[in-house]
Amino acid sequence: MLHEVTSLTKRKGYLVLFLCKEGILSSRAKNFKLSEGLYCYVGSCGNNCAKRISRHLSSDKKMFWHVDFLSQLCVPVLALVIGKEEKEIARVMSRFPSIKGFGNTDDKENESHLFLINSIDDVLIVLSP
Repeated sequence: MLHEVTSLTKRKGYLVLFLCKEGILSSRAKNFKLSEGLYCYVGSCGNNCAKRISRHLSSDKKMFWHVDFLSQLCVPVLALVIGKEEKEIARVMSRFPSIKGFGNTDDKENESHLFLINSIDDVLIVLSP
């Protein structure tokens, strides 16, 4: 079961950690090359984060967003809702290697919303004030 973290902001960001194998991820319009490793996807949700994240984690869904296609090579390991905007989270995570053009179609500030991290400890930087 997915539990939401309450926040003072209406728009919340979230992180989903995925354990991925090496390969080519094919979305509707692009192909992305992934190395084996732990990836952090950054997304946004409004008042119903649990529903949005549950959809992304489900194996029974219509493939629409880039994150939906991660199931080709990856398994989710953790989801975390954060009271920060999606763009702010992606900006902080940009210190890590990223998959350029992944998940950032509506974000011209950041070149990606999918980051290759070393461990779960790497996401703690997002939680710091």
